[in-house]
Parts: sequence; structure tokens; C-alpha cells
Amino acid sequence: MSGPTASGKSKLATQLASKFNGELISADSIKVYKGLDIGSNKTGLLEAVKNNHVPLHMVDIVDINTSFSMGQYANMARQLTTEIVSRGKLPILFGGTGFYLNGYILGTPLTPKRDDQLVKQLKKELSEDNSWEKSLQRLAVLDPEEALHIDKNCKNNYTRLIRALEICLLTGQTKSSFSTSQNRLPYDIRTLCILSDRWSLYQKIDLRCEEMLSKGLLEESYRVLKANPHLLPDPSAPQSPVATAIGYKQAFEYISQTPQYNQHNFSNFVVQFQNVSRQFARKQYMWLRNNY
Repeated sequence: MSGPTASGKSKLATQLASKFNGELISADSIKVYKGLDIGSNKTGLLEAVKNNHVPLHMVDIVDINTSFSMGQYANMARQLTTEIVSRGKLPILFGGTGFYLNGYILGTPLTPKRDDQLVKQLKKELSEDNSWEKSLQRLAVLDPEEALHIDKNCKNNYTRLIRALEICLLTGQTKSSFSTSQNRLPYDIRTLCILSDRWSLYQKIDLRCEEMLSKGLLEESYRVLKANPHLLPDPSAPQSPVATAIGYKQAFEYISQTPQYNQHNFSNFVVQFQNVSRQFARKQYMWLRNNY
């Protein structure tokens, strides 16, 4: 089950799991991290599953400073599916992270394992060059298709750019040349996408952003940033998924630029948070239209 942010995925998935003896598998690239509760809307989900006595998986499983790939997610979620089915229950995977959904259903490309030394070298080069465009041009020579996709859909996604370069340099092949067709999940899958009226959705998104702030998003972000100062915004270096997560990224920037409360800066922060959230929902909407 999928849909744009704030479309009601968690609520409906919980209701279905309760009605059809199911267990939930979250497909959210931020909910996997421990300590990111308010900004990922994890608190509402945990309350819902508790009230409905529904088992929930793939939430709070990774430390903030631990890398976690789509391949790791897909392998764990698939193993959970097998275990849930063996218990005679219905696995319900839900979330809005598209590459998690694809990895789960289609399988992960049979790409080479991560080379930590090469990744470290590529990150260093990106930091020294301070140039997203230069690295993207390098990829365009090695893998034009992936470079075009990243430029169009994944601006400043350093993780994806580095992985694409890593695959090319390790194998001499493009990312798309690694097939997933032989690794499709061997179950009868039903896909449900929640695609509501956009303007109604945008109103829900604005309200959710305000609710997150009233519940303490800034305070939570401050605690996370204090314990992990490397998450401070740095446009000259590759950032972790946590540092670029919608809501947290804007909160980190606001906290670092505004040590004391300022009404004007706060208002700008709220507007930016809402705008970026709506833009993300629009991308999710189009991705779901094109893929499902």
C-alpha cells in the first residue's frame, strides 16, 4: 500500500491489518531510524498499532549514524514476509518510499557489494571538488541513463550518485544493466495506491507540518543535532539520509541559523517546511502514477 505523504496510508493499513489478521511492514526510509519520531510521524503510527493490537516491523531498527541501503531493507522485509506467511497471517507493506517498494516487490539489482574504500574516496572527492555538477558529468560519461535520471528526479541525492559511480568503476557496467527480473517476490501481490485530490492533500500536509511543530519537532531536532553535530547542513559535502530528510533538514538549518527565537525566521521556516513537503508529495504522486 502506498500513497503521497499525509494521504492516510498508516491509518488504512492499520485498519486492514486489524480486520484481516495481518502484520504491518513499514516502507519508510526515515522511520527505520531510531530517535526520529515526530518528524517521521512515527508517534502517530505507534499509537495506532498499539490501540489496534497490530504487530509492526521495520521501524526503529537503525541507529542514526548507521548507513542503511535499499538492498538491506528489501532483504529484511522479504524475510519478514516469509515469516509472517508461515504464521498464517497477512503481510501488509505500506509506505511512501518508492525505491523500498520496488526493491521489495521486484528484488534488488544484482549489483556488486559496497566497496567501503571506494565510497570513502568518492565522498572525499565530492567534498574537495564542492561540485555536484562535476560529479554528475563524470557519471554521464559512464552511465548516461542513470545520470539523466538523477539530474531530473534526484537532485543532490549524493548517496545515489556515489552508488552509481561506484558500480561503474567497480564493474565497468551501468547500473541499469543489472537485472532484477529473476528476483521478483514469489507471492500473489495486490497493490493499493491512495491518490486523493491534490488540493485537499496539500491542506492535510500543511496541517500535519503545523501539528509536528506543536508536538515538538524543533525540540526533537535540537536533541538529534546536539548528539550528532555532523548532521549540520553542509552543501559542500555528501549528506546522510537523516540530514536531508524533509522536516529535519529544514529544522537543522533553522536551528543552526537562528540560535534565538525570531518570529520572521520562524515563519519562513514553517513556509519552507510546508512547501518542500508539498513538492515531495507531488513527486510521490507522479511516481505512483508512472509505476503503479
